[in-house]
Amino acid sequence: MAVALLFCGAAGSMPAPFAGAMRALDRALKAVSVGWSRNAALETLEDVAEGRQKEVIVTAALKAGLEDFHHPDLSFGDASVRSYAMDRIGASGLPEAIEYLRSMTTARIGPDSTETIYPASQVALYKALFRQETDPGRRVAFLEQQLTKPPVGQVAIWAMNELCDRGDTSSLPAIKMRVKRRYHDDPRGDEQIQWCEARMEIVNRDPNRARALGSALTIEEALRDPQFKKTWWLIGQLRVLHSDEANAALDRYATQIEQRFPNIPAITSVPENQALRSMAGAIRQSLPPPRPER
Repeated sequence: MAVALLFCGAAGSMPAPFAGAMRALDRALKAVSVGWSRNAALETLEDVAEGRQKEVIVTAALKAGLEDFHHPDLSFGDASVRSYAMDRIGASGLPEAIEYLRSMTTARIGPDSTETIYPASQVALYKALFRQETDPGRRVAFLEQQLTKPPVGQVAIWAMNELCDRGDTSSLPAIKMRVKRRYHDDPRGDEQIQWCEARMEIVNRDPNRARALGSALTIEEALRDPQFKKTWWLIGQLRVLHSDEANAALDRYATQIEQRFPNIPAITSVPENQALRSMAGAIRQSLPPPRPER
């Protein structure tokens, strides 16, 4: 399942059937940063988020120079696409975008059998507010506050994952309290805490985040990793760094997989080997093209 997910913008991975629509939303976010197309691009994202007809979406998109939105294969009505539009609105960081998310209601969203779009709008809002905070201590306090007083449960989940991914060990007591309050004696609670502690241990191995993450990205670790959960997390964390050092770590890992598991039937017929080969392919797709030599 994880291999079928490809990287997409800041939101991480995306369902393959809607990859094209989500890439279009990424382009709309970029257009928001351009003066002449800012309002129309933001309007396009809002039209998608609120589930308006495609004709309405395309009209706004064309005003922003986003001609690909009219492509017949692109569909914007799925809840995952609308939720991603909410995320892209928040990622713009614009004051009007934040006010838009503040004013969002379930009534404006309309019928949503998945019950995911409104929570996505609130996660997008709190991510935007978090990015506005620059003081390290206040950033941690902001996240910890969402563990106890979130507007919706998904915001608490986002805040907990943010703390775990950042390696803020001082926040472990607050994280454990939140997990215990939710799961009581359910073993899944202990699993969540262990998963958080494992991530914190990795990112605290080295002050250089790329080096810390890269140190854990090995084939041996992947083969001991059920469903490659930790491995895909490492890949995603390195990917969003957008640094030469992080990209080099990803390239190195993909090369190690390709060399150890060459693309021949005797090797790729083993499911685990084939999964790793597919993982290497996904990494290759996510990396920027090599820079031309001078």
